[in-house]
Amino acid sequence: MKNAALACAAALLMAASPAEESRHTVQDGETLNGIANRAGVPASAVAKANGLKPPFAVRVGQVLVIPRDASTETTHVVQAGETLNGIANRAGVSSSALAAANALKPPFPVRLGQRLTIPRKRAAGSPTTQDQRAARPGGTGDYIVQPGETLNGIANRAGVPRIAIIEANGLAAPYVVKTGRKLRIPHQHVHTVTEGDTGFGISFAYGVPYDQILTANGLAADTVLKPGQKLVIPALVAQPDSAKASDSAPARPDNGFRWPLTGAILSSFDPQAPGGGHKGIDIDTSVGAPVAAAKAGRVIYAGEEPIRYGKMIVIEHEGQWYSAYGHLSSIAVQKGTNVATGDMIGHAGSTGAAIQPELHFELRHKNQAVDPMTQLGPPPAP
Repeated sequence: MKNAALACAAALLMAASPAEESRHTVQDGETLNGIANRAGVPASAVAKANGLKPPFAVRVGQVLVIPRDASTETTHVVQAGETLNGIANRAGVSSSALAAANALKPPFPVRLGQRLTIPRKRAAGSPTTQDQRAARPGGTGDYIVQPGETLNGIANRAGVPRIAIIEANGLAAPYVVKTGRKLRIPHQHVHTVTEGDTGFGISFAYGVPYDQILTANGLAADTVLKPGQKLVIPALVAQPDSAKASDSAPARPDNGFRWPLTGAILSSFDPQAPGGGHKGIDIDTSVGAPVAAAKAGRVIYAGEEPIRYGKMIVIEHEGQWYSAYGHLSSIAVQKGTNVATGDMIGHAGSTGAAIQPELHFELRHKNQAVDPMTQLGPPPAP
């Protein structure tokens, strides 16, 4: 089995978002309705574009054409199994607006073959379809809610899990969004599970708690990951400035961490940096410089991270803290080794994607990336 803890660190696959695809290859477990929901296109339009017949079964590996002009349809013919809420969600309008446009009465039944009018209102000066699609996975963005829109519809078209938008904007049940409200659309990544991947390894690599990854993918806590399985990695959106100000506790609380080596800071902690963020600091050094354990703990990973960090060590500390050391030239400990603060664990280098000798150093608390500069004391004298 491949090394588990961080071998997935840069195995990031930026697949085309379902909200952008013009063609979609059916994956295991997918249905026509599910594909249409994520694409923000009516299932009937996908079925028509691909010549599908009732019961509209799709097969793994089948390539479906996604009709992009369908998102602007003004009428919809009800298909087998469809409901008013489902049609409204896929069309990106509220069920009440859809019911009103078609003079439907409670309990709002729809019948097979019924033609429904889709209300397509847009306020003067509101964003065009192209503007609305600007906030997509791969970068955070703001989105202005349009008349008749629902949270589900917005999430479907942005290709972002509904829960991610809820958490990014602090929305409360029943999650009604009002016309004109500005929503933060968080970016996300897609991770393809490889042999040996673990929940801890994936959450550590992306700096996202594993329970949030499970929630974003609708998975149970006891889910067993399978090679080839695709996981949506929800983004953690930075707090508003007001929240940051209220949390301005004294800097550098003493949690027992010490500098792993002496050197100038080449790159600072920046979780919003392009390319998925920089979730640690890079310390200038020379090849062969000894690297010390920042705190006592147990080595849970010691090996080659083949994509970005080269030779790497991860240590687990008390209180659900973790420290990571990358770009090493050599490793002096093994998985399972207990180390004390200051023990030499390896030597600095420039392995992996480093362009000069440096130590990439990370701290995590409960799988959340933490700026090492807030935990370390003053740097040691050279």
